[in-house]
Amino acid sequence: MPVQIRSGTSHNIARYLPVAVFVAVTAIFLARPLFGLGTLLPIDIVDGAAPWKAENASSGPAHNAFLSDTLDVHTHFASLGAEIRNGTSSWWDRSIGGGIPSLKGGLSPLMWLYLLVPAWYAPGLVAAARTLLAAGLAYGFLRELRVSRTAATVGGIAYCINGYMIAWASWPQSNVAAFLPGLFWVVERIVRQPSLRRSIPLALVTAAMIVSNFPIVTAYGMFGAAAYGVWRLAGQTGGAIDLSTRLRVAGRTAVISLWGITAGVLLAGLHLLTFSEYFGWADTTARESIPADSSIGGRYLITVLFPRPFGAAHMGEPFWGGGTNWVEATSYAGVGVLVLAMVALTTVTRRRGGTGDGAVRAEAVRALWVIAILIGWLTYAGGPLTELTQSVPMLGQNPVGRARVVMNLALAVLAGLGVQAWADARRGKHVVDLRHGVRTAAIGLGAFAVLTFGFWLDWVREARAKGLLVETAGSLLVPLVAGAAVLVLLWWSRPSRRTHTLVNRFGTAAVVVVAAELLIFAMPVATVVDRDKADFTTPAHDVAIDALGPGERLGGDARTFFANTAQVSGFDDVRGHLLPAQGWLEIYFALDTEHTRASPTNAWFQDVDLANPALDRLAVGVWAVDPSVPLSGGRGPLVFPDRLVEVGAELVAGPQIVIPDGGLRAITVTTSEASAGVLTVEVESDGRSYQGTTEPRLTRSAAGQIDIAMFDIDAVPGTIVSTRFSWSGIDPLPVAATAGGIAATTVADDDGFGLLRSGDVVLYSRPTATAAWLAGAVVESDEPITRGMHSTTANERAVVVPPGSDLELPSQPTTVDGDAVVTRAEGGSIDIDVTTAETALLVVSQPDYPGWKAFVDGKETRIHEADGAFQGVVVPAGTHEVTLRYTPSNLRLGTVATIAGVVMMGLAWTTGRRRRPVPVGGAVSIGSS
Repeated sequence: MPVQIRSGTSHNIARYLPVAVFVAVTAIFLARPLFGLGTLLPIDIVDGAAPWKAENASSGPAHNAFLSDTLDVHTHFASLGAEIRNGTSSWWDRSIGGGIPSLKGGLSPLMWLYLLVPAWYAPGLVAAARTLLAAGLAYGFLRELRVSRTAATVGGIAYCINGYMIAWASWPQSNVAAFLPGLFWVVERIVRQPSLRRSIPLALVTAAMIVSNFPIVTAYGMFGAAAYGVWRLAGQTGGAIDLSTRLRVAGRTAVISLWGITAGVLLAGLHLLTFSEYFGWADTTARESIPADSSIGGRYLITVLFPRPFGAAHMGEPFWGGGTNWVEATSYAGVGVLVLAMVALTTVTRRRGGTGDGAVRAEAVRALWVIAILIGWLTYAGGPLTELTQSVPMLGQNPVGRARVVMNLALAVLAGLGVQAWADARRGKHVVDLRHGVRTAAIGLGAFAVLTFGFWLDWVREARAKGLLVETAGSLLVPLVAGAAVLVLLWWSRPSRRTHTLVNRFGTAAVVVVAAELLIFAMPVATVVDRDKADFTTPAHDVAIDALGPGERLGGDARTFFANTAQVSGFDDVRGHLLPAQGWLEIYFALDTEHTRASPTNAWFQDVDLANPALDRLAVGVWAVDPSVPLSGGRGPLVFPDRLVEVGAELVAGPQIVIPDGGLRAITVTTSEASAGVLTVEVESDGRSYQGTTEPRLTRSAAGQIDIAMFDIDAVPGTIVSTRFSWSGIDPLPVAATAGGIAATTVADDDGFGLLRSGDVVLYSRPTATAAWLAGAVVESDEPITRGMHSTTANERAVVVPPGSDLELPSQPTTVDGDAVVTRAEGGSIDIDVTTAETALLVVSQPDYPGWKAFVDGKETRIHEADGAFQGVVVPAGTHEVTLRYTPSNLRLGTVATIAGVVMMGLAWTTGRRRRPVPVGGAVSIGSS
């Protein structure tokens, strides 16, 4: 009895060892964010944008400048999580662009963790959950192939921190990829025993991948799993299984798989309907620029072996490969993993067929190698096959390189199968034909060398030309050492040396080598910053929030307020990383054609005219400008300095200046240095003293000018005032001067815009902005008619931004006797008080998106598309309360689809209980290992 207890205890410990290994690997990889020592957010990217750069001027370049999109993901779910916890969630997110459906961002099960923990901690916890999920599902797939726990652990580690998972960490791509091994797992289970019950996990995995919100990765994963299933079915033979039985089994397997996939699609129905509706509404012409063959390039196949052969994106290391970037190019699997995958291939039996575990694993090895080679060719080499693939609808709207995760999964699983194959050979379960193995390996490596020789040669030449050969070659050391370590382990544990200690420790040693190689690669990639920086808000955010009225938005040039951070900043930003509708995009073009056309999905405005009427139509009540840009306003007479004066802590007398017409906005001086400190000016007028500073830090324009903003100065235009200057820096500040003293001039407050803030960011209020306006001469029609603020007839259309033409509009939007005031604009709800002397069209600065409903005094009325971009509501003469509400147009259909998916799973469960599946080839029980 005691012996049995100890045996059972040992067995239980062995069962949980893989879990302990995966947890340990995850904890090492993500130690800082998991233990609260930082946050897994690339917040250092915003350090170069105003207002944050004022406090982080000396922080240096971002750790990984390619991670900007992951901030979008974080802010979306941080905002959504906070709203759900506070009970203020909405179907509509109006914080970026003109607004988007909240469900457009998907709702991956991994991101539900944002509901449970603080926003700063959530990214690290999600990354840990993603890593554990990927490892666990890869482990489960390998155990379904009847490999030992140790071999399955190797495969789990090889997948969860491979190059694709790490490069795309915190993007939706990696969330989808985390579920991919589960897809292969359930396909293997259905092939082994085609029971309708086994369609249930297939439905759940399919739904999880879909709502994780990157359809292209889901699609390629589905194709890869389907190819694997077909191969397994084709190779599944038994001594007594005739053709008709095989066809019947194949048909049953296909029906069960289709049942599960259909149920999964229905479960994710609401998200799918919202996503497809959004893409049907948005302008996707930017996606049409993707070439018919978007393969990465054969030279980048080297990244499967080595992590940084062309540089990287992190640690300030530049990517010098050209034509792509490190995130899109890398598929690092690890040399140790590739050696083990080659072992799986070279030890596989040459005879196909059979029903035992070994035969099933042999078929899996062949299938996975074919899939890995095919995906590698598709994504790196390109050619007719890639062009054919990208001609399929939807697949052509994303670079084909994002399919390489299927190759990474195949190689990781093959590494686990390689460990199992070597263990079987040592235990005498099958005879390893070493000659055949060596011959196969030689042929494979020789073919790879021939195909990639030119790439290696070009790589060496280019690295030498850039002076990076030694540095880049150094990054090859760890993978080569890992590969050599695996080869040594194979040699010392070969079947002829069964007495050697390593014979029984080969699998454990392989776990250590693979984990060490991939952790050394993965750990430096993650961007971890101080958790205090996870709060994006600054005093400048508070100023903007206070200045914006209901329905108004903040706008700004590309160097200010990283647009998607508005989701957690408390105001709405007219910009954002999204796909706008055509009419909305035309207005962006009117603001800045050059930069909008260069990046239509993420408008990076520069040098926008504050008086541009398009800003009024977009309800931009506050406009932000980088502090290096000279302040708006009329400039005083030029002063020509001929010397420098040092300004220090003691006040230095400046010139007398005349308060310009419109008032004094700023006083301008010039310096030849950009030192750390604050420049202050004191203005005295009629015995009263006013002060302006460059707080929180001094910022010069390209010409060396410094605009010192003056707020609330109550001096009559034409008044002569005296000035005095002081400087807070350690060393004196040299300022341009003339014989009469410091050379200073004025900036007038005469442009109609109010200066709200300067120093860290310049904020202007725009009183001409309006979130709603009235248009006259309404023409009723059964068809949508473009209406604007000009008078229209049935035969002419007035547009805010005529496509392909310049913007020429009157400065005031109201063309009828009346007023429209937005009293509330929150989420999917807008309330407007309207007073009009005649029937008019109320135009609301809100994208005309399906699902919005309008009510005039509580009675539902039709919404018209106005000016090709906005929403228009006809209101009769008088005073009215107009309300706009958003509910997903597909909410009812999506809910019915989800219920139908649940019903299909219920039917699968009850039917599976009544009908026991007939085992097919390879369906045997799992023994302990």
